[in-house]
Amino acid sequence: YSGIRSGELCALAWEDVDFENKTIHIRRSTYDMRGLKTTKTDKERFVDLLPPALDALKAQQYLTYSFDPKEYDVELPGQAYRKESLRFVFNPKVVREQKVSGYDYYGKRALGRMWTALCKKGGVRYRNQYQLRHTYASWMITHANVNVSYLAQQMGHADITMVARVYGKWLVESNKKESERVWQELEKVRNQ
Repeated sequence: YSGIRSGELCALAWEDVDFENKTIHIRRSTYDMRGLKTTKTDKERFVDLLPPALDALKAQQYLTYSFDPKEYDVELPGQAYRKESLRFVFNPKVVREQKVSGYDYYGKRALGRMWTALCKKGGVRYRNQYQLRHTYASWMITHANVNVSYLAQQMGHADITMVARVYGKWLVESNKKESERVWQELEKVRNQ
């Protein structure tokens, strides 16, 4: 219900969550070698949260919000770093104490293992967890008739080109609905 990348989800901290404005501030991601870096596009963004995402975060708050913040180095472009004091929304120490590492956030590999286990347990045919991002985008286009520029911003794309290329088939369906909606609005003006 947010369209964020899996690495961005792993790196999400309570310092990024704004319940009042119903947004999350996406400003970092994880990478395979277990570290934090800027987002894929090296740009920060605010993502509006739908009610199910807000509810999930509120439930998660009981599990991880009270952890003490720790200092982390976040890799920036050009091999520079910034220090951030963070409490991660999804902290593996809630489930078990880490035997080998002291990480307070999940990596993408761990997320993938959990996702695979959940699919199996739920009897769902396996699909990469990245498919959730595609589901979000296709739902926004086909069912919510969302503005493509807004969707690109929410998902962290530089512009609408990527959205048009990847989700073009859903855009065609959405255009038919949009045409009907436009005519209904024009009819209101015409009949005044």
